[in-house]
Amino acid sequence: MFYIVLGASVGLISDTYGYTSSNNSMFGAVVIFCGLSGSIIHAVILDRGKKYKHQLIFIGNSNMTNV
Repeated sequence: MFYIVLGASVGLISDTYGYTSSNNSMFGAVVIFCGLSGSIIHAVILDRGKKYKHQLIFIGNSNMTNV
């Protein structure tokens, strides 16, 4: 459900600024790539460090500053 809403939002915002549908596809690919690479990086750090509470705090603070 989240990806449907995200895709619709990106489409509406990019149409406002005159981007084409191929640009929307590129935006979607970048979102997917960044999400997967971020998940892998956090998983590796978490697996090696075993600091679950610190990782949770870091992710929470990162999300709050990006909103």
